[in-house]
Amino acid sequence: MSKEHKVGLEPIKALEMLDKVSPTFCLAKWLQLTLNLHTGTNSSCCLTPPSRIELDRLSKNIHEFHNTQENKSDRQQLLDGKKAKSCQFCWAQENKGNVQSSERVYKSASPWAHENLEQVLEAKADKDIIPTYLEVSFSSKCNLKCAYCSPQTSSSIYHEVKKFGPYTDSSSLNDIREIEKNFEFSEFEEKNPYIPKFYEWFNKISKNLYVLRFTGGEPLLSENVFNIFDQLKNDPHPNLQIEINSNLSLPAAVVERLVKKVKEIPSENYKSLRIITSIDGGFQQTAYVRSGLNIEHLKRNIAYLLESLPDLEFRFTVTFNIFSVFNFNELIEYTLDLKRQYKTYDKILLSIYPLISPYHLSIKTLPLEFKENFEAIRKQLKKYKISDEEPFGFNSYEIDSFEKVFAYYLDQYPKSVIKKLQKDFYYFIKDYDHRKKTNLLKGFPELKSFYEHCMQLANDEFNALVTSTPSIKEDFQKIIMFYQRENSFSDEQREKVFLKLTECISRLDTKGLIESVAITNKIYNPQIREKVSNFFVEIFCKEGSENLYKTHFVWSMVDLIKQLGQESKKNLKNKMGNIIVDNLTNYAKENNEFGWAWINIFLELPVSNEERISFLKQSAFDTPKEFSWGIEKILKKISTPLDDEFRIKLKEFSFKKMKELMSQNDEMFWAWLEIINLLECDEEEVWSFIETTQAEIGRFNWLLRLYRWSDSELWIKRYNHKEIRHWVYAVLERNDPDLSTKFINHIKPTEEGYIEMVWFFLISDIVRKDILELIVKFASEENKKSLDDYLKKRKNIPTPTVFKRIKILKSLVF
Repeated sequence: MSKEHKVGLEPIKALEMLDKVSPTFCLAKWLQLTLNLHTGTNSSCCLTPPSRIELDRLSKNIHEFHNTQENKSDRQQLLDGKKAKSCQFCWAQENKGNVQSSERVYKSASPWAHENLEQVLEAKADKDIIPTYLEVSFSSKCNLKCAYCSPQTSSSIYHEVKKFGPYTDSSSLNDIREIEKNFEFSEFEEKNPYIPKFYEWFNKISKNLYVLRFTGGEPLLSENVFNIFDQLKNDPHPNLQIEINSNLSLPAAVVERLVKKVKEIPSENYKSLRIITSIDGGFQQTAYVRSGLNIEHLKRNIAYLLESLPDLEFRFTVTFNIFSVFNFNELIEYTLDLKRQYKTYDKILLSIYPLISPYHLSIKTLPLEFKENFEAIRKQLKKYKISDEEPFGFNSYEIDSFEKVFAYYLDQYPKSVIKKLQKDFYYFIKDYDHRKKTNLLKGFPELKSFYEHCMQLANDEFNALVTSTPSIKEDFQKIIMFYQRENSFSDEQREKVFLKLTECISRLDTKGLIESVAITNKIYNPQIREKVSNFFVEIFCKEGSENLYKTHFVWSMVDLIKQLGQESKKNLKNKMGNIIVDNLTNYAKENNEFGWAWINIFLELPVSNEERISFLKQSAFDTPKEFSWGIEKILKKISTPLDDEFRIKLKEFSFKKMKELMSQNDEMFWAWLEIINLLECDEEEVWSFIETTQAEIGRFNWLLRLYRWSDSELWIKRYNHKEIRHWVYAVLERNDPDLSTKFINHIKPTEEGYIEMVWFFLISDIVRKDILELIVKFASEENKKSLDDYLKKRKNIPTPTVFKRIKILKSLVF
């Protein structure tokens, strides 16, 4: 290898190779894959936006990990010379001039790419292809909270955001509610349904890999990373380069475990090992950016790795950001010392890339007066360029990586964009320092005038806001964001913002009110959400307000009222009691959708038992069927006994209603079933209704849901040795282990009854040990065969929980 660190093709030759196919062609779209198992997403490279991987598609074609329809569509565009939308980073680079410096050229020049050109051209766009470069993350578990990272990637940031809420810069994407909704397994590998599928796929494609790179989170906190190392002990991959992207701010035991695992793998089983550690500049500066970083651990672990693994390739990767501009010389000197100490110019490297997102931490946010800082870094790198006098210095690749960063900085955003980013920088830092208990100016005194400038821009924006006349939803949204900036403005300033918010609400039309209520419901901070919500309640309750009679507005208020605290709900009840209690029945009769909205509000308010009963007496017998569930929900909230006359009348009406709805196959039957179960009925009365109604209409499975007694002798007495599935389901649904055990032991289930038990065990909210014991007990050869056939039909595992329970079943039954 030359001292210029040339790996793969020269850029000009790589570009010539690509242009022969098309002017936009890129091998990475076929051969590189970034796989984030902790979010169930993939990207064709680290620079393209992630796309969701559908589990059901994986079940049909395991190669969907890499060959999604989205990727195939992008590949066709590149073959046709078109610019795929997902590749905007490279197009932006190339639009600036030098195409040779584009990442698509750099990646395509790599051995894992250009050596497989023929394979790519043969596959074209429609055939599945195996990647040669795989970057995989198993978990978001991480010990650091880096300033430019996110809750999706770092569990530490996730828990911080859960405590403090999202950051309040305008570009923040840190609302964890979306993560909680979509990625329950992000931090917990044992729950992740993608990981078993990954191993199935990995075992098919691993021999084709040139590069396997582990990322995270922090990959060395993932058991699955070490599992892959264990696989390599007995499974040779002689062409494989292993890369680990670790922060190395870890206890010694973790790194010692890694070294032990590496040494256990025969050297002929893999080509090389590279460890990449992210760093941002000088160590104290990096510790500010990478919150939680232990510098002592980092330096000790680097030394230990280089001493323990002589063939290790070690690389610092700098995501060059606002904070990297200062004291970067410390990192240069430290890297140079390592090169000299271990007498290598190519095993220890410094790679530098510009931070793209979040934009307010990008170097483009800095004004050009910091240009001299960049020039000083450039000068120092060139000073230590490889030469006869400095044989272990920095090569052209390392120096050029900074030149690209410098060029990125000089290509400034428009002034209006920079102004917005500088305000966001101020808002972000105020939150960041508050949460981390840090002080920006203590660590970066060079930023004092810049920070004050950003603060002045924020104050100018505040002054413009409080003198404005807001009247539309977009104004409301902007004011809400301002009001949430508790760390950026004083309490007095924020109260002025709140007054402006109330002005805005009073000017909104109905559509604007509905949209603004939806925005309010999404406010993360419960205290702020409550305060803003209460003002909407004032508008809602205003005497003579036309909005009281607009269906869509009333519905928009339902979710808002659900989130109110008890005191606010009590206040609303006091203000609206007459409207709600006196007129609710009429609303229900006149307009189904409108009335159902009011019933939902009625259910949320601290209404007395007497008021609830009064409403039921007026409406239960002639309310439209759509309100059947409303009757059930109101009845459920009544905590005092109904008077006998009303109870008997309602019970008789409910039996009649159930029978009528059953004959019509109407789902509202279930509401009246629940109403019957809330009333006082004796066992004989219920069973008589079940028998007579079944004889007339059928639907025994529906009717059996009425039978709610916990006495197992009653169930055994009534069991008719027919329709075993429905009996088993009805018994298990009672969630009574004693009842389940006695009844199942009595009927000794086979075939349909046995599979019903299995199904119920798989979908239960909790692990029903009583059902599991019964499944094992009645695992006759006949039932085992039925179970085996059943499980074969359930190859598409819907959830991690079901997958785990199937494994338990198989281990105990077979």
